[in-house]
Amino acid sequence: MIVAPLLALLVTVTPQDSVAVGSYAIRGSVASEVATLAASGLTVVLLKSDGTTVGQTLTDDTGKFRFRGLTKGAYEVVVRLEGRAPLRELVAMNTQNQIYEVQLYVRPDPGERRPGGPTVNLAYLRLPRSVRSEFDRAVRASGEGKHDKSLASLEKVVAAQPDFAAAHNQMGIDLYNLGRRDEAARAFRRASQLDPRSPHAFVNLGKLLNEAGEHLQAIELLKTGVALDPASCPGYFQLGVAYYHLNSLQVSESYLRRALGLDTERRYPIRLELANLYLKRRQAGLAAEQLRAFLAESPADPQAAEARRTLERLASAASKP
Repeated sequence: MIVAPLLALLVTVTPQDSVAVGSYAIRGSVASEVATLAASGLTVVLLKSDGTTVGQTLTDDTGKFRFRGLTKGAYEVVVRLEGRAPLRELVAMNTQNQIYEVQLYVRPDPGERRPGGPTVNLAYLRLPRSVRSEFDRAVRASGEGKHDKSLASLEKVVAAQPDFAAAHNQMGIDLYNLGRRDEAARAFRRASQLDPRSPHAFVNLGKLLNEAGEHLQAIELLKTGVALDPASCPGYFQLGVAYYHLNSLQVSESYLRRALGLDTERRYPIRLELANLYLKRRQAGLAAEQLRAFLAESPADPQAAEARRTLERLASAASKP
């Protein structure tokens, strides 16, 4: 029997922020990969972007929950876990959608047993030796920028092992770099279908959709990617980019800062994206701070010259009465 999710118990709020008259809803579920922690009966709290509590409820016996009567704005869903850090998910209600879906996962801590089937590494090891060698040649060629050569090897791999997801994901990468976007999208989708537990194809396809201006679709895929890999710096970075283009700047900032914390090698232009965000919010001081940090960390970056010019313009504007 399917039990209807428990309704959110909304707390008293000020009249202008009242959720009782709103027509929007958050519908979510929690899935647990930890045998000793059930997804049912968990406390779920809904916060506004300023940290104010909007409502609180419990997950039902299938892990589902719901908040109704909401107005447009930025919210954070927090699931409390005993003995663990809470799960958090940002929700930006800035489109015509009236129901927003949220999926959260309880992941095992390091050292805990994790249920599930073979990983991509095991799938790779199970390849016939000749096929594995061909795949290795493709990855090397791709790393050297020889994407046509990589594709030629990958076509042999998928002919021999059509269900090897990593080969389809690698094909997507090479096709993307050759400017064949539609084919790349198909390859990433196929990879995600073959191995829905691997985050890479979801993040890659999300990035591609972001660049095509399909930000809502990108967000759905990217959230799947970061749920599968909570340490995915490119996943959080692309989420920040998507929300920036949807003009949900507070949510964008949160994701970009999370990505920045994960990008210890400074491989992604996250500080430049943050600078753009602060300029859009007319926070010139914060923008300048990000640009200075970017130049200190990446003085030889191709975008460094433009960052310096922007800093000079900001300094000139600040000096005027």
